[in-house]
Amino acid sequence: MSTFQNQNQEQVTKQQREKEIAEKIKNGTRKQIAVTPTPFPALVEMTCLTSTDICRMINSLMNSLFVNYQGSDITITPTRQIVTSLFFMDKGQKAEPSVGKYDSIINVTQNNKDSIAAINNLISSNRKTYELSDEAKELLVDVIPNSFINYNNGKVKWEGVTKETTARNNFTAQQTVYLQVMVDLNKVLKLVYGSTSSNGGNCVYNIQVLKPINPVLSPNGTIESKWILSLQRANTKDIENVASDMGISFGANPLGIVTDVM
Repeated sequence: MSTFQNQNQEQVTKQQREKEIAEKIKNGTRKQIAVTPTPFPALVEMTCLTSTDICRMINSLMNSLFVNYQGSDITITPTRQIVTSLFFMDKGQKAEPSVGKYDSIINVTQNNKDSIAAINNLISSNRKTYELSDEAKELLVDVIPNSFINYNNGKVKWEGVTKETTARNNFTAQQTVYLQVMVDLNKVLKLVYGSTSSNGGNCVYNIQVLKPINPVLSPNGTIESKWILSLQRANTKDIENVASDMGISFGANPLGIVTDVM
């Protein structure tokens, strides 16, 4: 066979092989790289939730702890700050400490009617109907903003995070009194999702306001706004390990002070 014939035959053979490979690619029968995936070294977990979804989680938690709990609200201020509130109202429900359900509020106009404190409350321009029960104060301190807690003496400025608010039912015109309690949403999320990880690190949360969802008219006749929020969680142990590998001082020893002894 001549050199020309050999070259022609090789060309035909090459074209045939390329055609066969193309057919395998087309039919999905080609050889493929088989690799066992390596875990991705993620430092941050992220999800998106609506403000209503978060309120429902809060309600599940609080309903498991208290009687006379009504619900929660997440408000976004014009500067995109997140304000989270719990609402309590007198439904006539009785505490069941044996199953872990405690009184949330007490009616200060009914208790100790003959006391000087009760008389002062009645004549005060800032008189109130309800206040948190002792059990509620003990439990809710876990979610009160740090700026209202003095950890040195254990005192909480309850007057700074609680207030009474009233609402009128548009159908019955009846006024309802609520005790509103402002809480730290980050602290609530730590209770719901956990504050520590399996490797001993602390979980830190960050919440960002993304965008509003079209307002809707509630059955009660009020306009309800729902927001999409970005929820991120990081593990401080993972961040410290990565920072150490990169030669960055992070965490409890930001100055990189050597504390080991020989």
